[in-house]
Amino acid sequence: MNTYQKTCFKCGESKPKSEFYVHPQMTDGLLGKCKECTKRDVRASRSAATRAYDVRRYAERTHEHRARIKVNAAIARGELTRPEACWKCGGGPPIEGHHADYGNPLGVIFLCKPCHASCHKVTTVLSRDNSYTRHMAKLLEVA
Repeated sequence: MNTYQKTCFKCGESKPKSEFYVHPQMTDGLLGKCKECTKRDVRASRSAATRAYDVRRYAERTHEHRARIKVNAAIARGELTRPEACWKCGGGPPIEGHHADYGNPLGVIFLCKPCHASCHKVTTVLSRDNSYTRHMAKLLEVA
């Protein structure tokens, strides 16, 4: 038996061990199917499991995508300027645009990634009522 080769159980081909992902729980430390078969399976599985979710989520958030496109176009035309520092904390790049109201697509404030994330956490707490948001409201002292 060749110690530099392994046979994929999926396609049946004998390939170099470098063509298999590391998997510490397997006896030889490698996954039983080759990288190509693994990638093919993941693509097929993901598309079948998530395509409907992705389509629905995009449809629900079309207004957000359109607002983001309008901001980027306004920046490209020079109508809006993306500052070098966060509006809230003064932190550095990367700076992201935050829409408080998607009905006003050019009404954005520019925040660093951590401030933008915390802003969305507060928005989530204020807009929903579930155990997570109640917990976050206590942490953020919003409620």
